[in-house]
Amino acid sequence: MNEQGEKEKMQRAKDECFALLEGKVSMNQLCNISDTELETLYCEGYNAWNNGDIETAAQRFAFVAMQRPNDRRFIFAFACVLKQAECWASALSLYGYAIAMQADDPYAVFHVAECLQAVGNIEGARDALDATISLCFYQAMENPAYADLRQAAEAQLSRLNS
Repeated sequence: MNEQGEKEKMQRAKDECFALLEGKVSMNQLCNISDTELETLYCEGYNAWNNGDIETAAQRFAFVAMQRPNDRRFIFAFACVLKQAECWASALSLYGYAIAMQADDPYAVFHVAECLQAVGNIEGARDALDATISLCFYQAMENPAYADLRQAAEAQLSRLNS
């Protein structure tokens, strides 16, 4: 390749990097991976997880989360499978990211409480359970599932306090 061709190639790479950093393009777009392919991989991960194949689920969820890091579903699913694999610190990081993306989700906060308890941070777990209960209280009228989660958080908090 000649010098001009190299310069053009470098400029394209630079432009693509800036577009990625500025949120104008996603990683899957840069890699020519379609949204349909990502959704298929996400479904494969979910099915693997439901079938107890944590390794495959983690691989699929990690890949889709890296390709589209602003898709909360992918981040949350990856966090859940990491929690199940007892990778507490990594799961906590991803749950934190998921909470930052949707602060009113009590499920992510509840999972944070479980991870904190697993690593021995009981005070942090209590705080997260209190937050879960508060979030559920305000949302239970819209979705009855939040009432069940609130009861689970209250029971867990009661066990921690006894």
